[in-house]
Amino acid sequence: MSQYKPPGNLLVSRRDSPQRPLVVRFLFALGAVATLAVSAAHAQTNTFEEIEKQAQALSMRPFQPLDRQIPDVAAKLSYSEYRAIAFDRDKAIWNNTNLKFRIEAFFRGFLYPEKIQINLVGRNGTIQPLAYSSQLFKVTEGNGKVPKVSPDYGFAGMRLLYEFPYPRSWEELVVFQGASYFRFPAPGQIFGLSARGIAINTADKKAPEEFPAFSQLWVVEPEEGAKEVTVYALLDGPSVTGAYQFLIRPLARTTEAEVKATLFFRQQSERVGYAPITSMFWFGENNYRKFPDYRPEVHDSDGLLILDSYGTRIWRPLQTVTKDLVDVFSLPKSPQGFGLLQRDREYSSSVDIRAIYHRRPSLWVEPIGDWNDGSIVLWQIPTVDEYHDNIVAYWMPKTPPKAGEKHTIRYRLTSTAQDPPGVSTEGQVKATYIMSSYGRKDEYIVMVDFAWNGGSPAPFAEGEVPGVDITVDNAKVLSHTVDPNPDGKSWRLFTDVKFPSENMNAVLRYRLKGPKGWNSEEWTYTFVPQE
Repeated sequence: MSQYKPPGNLLVSRRDSPQRPLVVRFLFALGAVATLAVSAAHAQTNTFEEIEKQAQALSMRPFQPLDRQIPDVAAKLSYSEYRAIAFDRDKAIWNNTNLKFRIEAFFRGFLYPEKIQINLVGRNGTIQPLAYSSQLFKVTEGNGKVPKVSPDYGFAGMRLLYEFPYPRSWEELVVFQGASYFRFPAPGQIFGLSARGIAINTADKKAPEEFPAFSQLWVVEPEEGAKEVTVYALLDGPSVTGAYQFLIRPLARTTEAEVKATLFFRQQSERVGYAPITSMFWFGENNYRKFPDYRPEVHDSDGLLILDSYGTRIWRPLQTVTKDLVDVFSLPKSPQGFGLLQRDREYSSSVDIRAIYHRRPSLWVEPIGDWNDGSIVLWQIPTVDEYHDNIVAYWMPKTPPKAGEKHTIRYRLTSTAQDPPGVSTEGQVKATYIMSSYGRKDEYIVMVDFAWNGGSPAPFAEGEVPGVDITVDNAKVLSHTVDPNPDGKSWRLFTDVKFPSENMNAVLRYRLKGPKGWNSEEWTYTFVPQE
């Protein structure tokens, strides 16, 4: 399997294995045109309800994969050649208007052969399918040419640009490309982790993973001065079809997407994952296994945060694994939120001036309405590089949808460089460190740093330290202490943990506690070998 490393900070998106097709991470400058590329066909407004009807009708027919037929000249493009085929920015949709949004499309080729239909919904209710033209693209580097293809060639996806305040100007707001993947950075961040429309049989050993795709996209023309835009999508896959609505809002410090999906199941799947997030973790501060790399840490995300219905905060650091590791957090009620976060934002943690890992966004999911009981699933996959996504988190309903059933789900996604909205930061886990105890392979020192409330240890008196709740499965904590760190902003919980053997598989749960019901986050970790 070929692997490609994007130069500089150009891109970000991966996944691999026979059930995890490779998606190397790019950010390309491709687009669409308002006058040249729009066909003359018109139709009545295709509302979300009408797209629901399309999805329902589609679910009653056998699944037909997307058209992947592309000429060899497009299929054999190298990473650099494909990256050089850029959409002509001067021909972007809405380029000659006062709107704060622009639309550009992606060329079909390289790792993206699927043909996606893009539709423009006018304010007057007309629908204009976007037609392919070679005049929409240009080659920005080298002496290559845009491959000659048929007039009905179509596109591989699209992106929206937004006119952010100076000096940022026109930057990517959201990208839809590859299966049901979409990604949007927070202000001041670059592309990192991705969201997906749905996960089917993800982290299931009994059935192969499916990757349903957005086969059609609709973009609604906003009013002048509008600071949000609506995108619709039609999902199709072997087990499920669906209608999606994305209300996307670029804000001063975050980017939000309110998602509504109506799903129709062709057949029952072993596992269905709602609001899935895909990311990358290679190694971090919690590694005792060291890699021959100059960087201390390499990851797009460093932990999973869960805020359950009772207000309990659970922090699950990501880790290096040698085998697939699946954690399932069962909840009696739908959570208030969950997400994959990049908490460590110090440049000194990665010292990478090209990949810029300290500027990768966090993604937070907030259910809208009652999701009932279910579980949050975290799947960590072994990796030996930074070029492939190897982390997946999603919500799994307790009862899988049956064939013929219709399900509706709503949630809000927030892409941010800050702490998730509405989540307390008192007693927040700041770092996890692990080392062998005197070289032993069945005993380790595990240290966890918990933050104070700002620069104050309140509600603790001077010199007072918190109490500790420790729960372990398949291990024994031989000793523990809590001490203030020299930074004057956190405590360190030091534990000496003994495992039954070198092939440990133990769950550790730590939490600090104090007066007046004060509790830190609950740190939880599945301890398995890193080598």
